[in-house]
Amino acid sequence: VDRGNYCDHPANKEYSRLLPCGNNYRLNEAAWVACQEIVENQELFKCHETLNMNIFYEACLADFCNIDVLTEEYPVACATASAYSKQCQILGVVIRDDIWRSEMRVGCPATGV
Repeated sequence: VDRGNYCDHPANKEYSRLLPCGNNYRLNEAAWVACQEIVENQELFKCHETLNMNIFYEACLADFCNIDVLTEEYPVACATASAYSKQCQILGVVIRDDIWRSEMRVGCPATGV
């Protein structure tokens, strides 16, 4: 509960899939490249018919541009892929964490979110 209104909720910001980071074109390119890894990950692809990847892709773009917490130690794409993997597993799709993590070029740690 944010009783002091300390959080600037990302929903209050304008968002565009074409320019998720506004006019910062280098950051936009970095966001697209990082989040595209989730879409192209073969282990996660096993779940695409069960769980809508677009929701997670959009979340990845928005988080990449608006959250500074998940950076080099645990990239945003890893956090999003982890959330997607967990939801897929809940829905009964067999996703191996060690495989999807090894397929990510950004280097997702073996433990984390």
